[in-house]
Amino acid sequence: AYLVILAWTTDISQRTIIAVSPEDNFQVRLPAGDNGTSLLNLVVYVRDLLNSVTQVNISSVNVIADMAIINDLIDKITNSSSTITNNAIVRLLSSGNQNVVGQMIISLSQELNQMSSENLDKAISNGIPAVDISVSLLGSQRLKQVIEFDRFHSN
Repeated sequence: AYLVILAWTTDISQRTIIAVSPEDNFQVRLPAGDNGTSLLNLVVYVRDLLNSVTQVNISSVNVIADMAIINDLIDKITNSSSTITNNAIVRLLSSGNQNVVGQMIISLSQELNQMSSENLDKAISNGIPAVDISVSLLGSQRLKQVIEFDRFHSN
């Protein structure tokens, strides 16, 4: 047997693969549900040894992100903490299990995107025009600072 688990919040066209496994029994870490309802819809596709596929709909579940762990991770990354390996997310990312790592990356990206949207909404509601807000590539601001620092010290 081969199993594929898909999840989505309100729009089924936004389904995301949560896990793929040849095992009948395995753990799954679910991403947080919709911000308003915390509801997550799940479906499992099972391919049997004869290559036929069965769709199994699972009851929707409420999943709420553990923002304390996510904020702890952000704080430790931001402050280059030597205790970063104590963070539960880092331990899961270091597990070496492809399904676990994938599930954590999906969950983290969804939560970080949600935080980014909330920050954008806050900025706009505080009077900053949307046209004045731009998003830079990761590390681009830091790279610019390093280049300016090097120019300053090379003279």
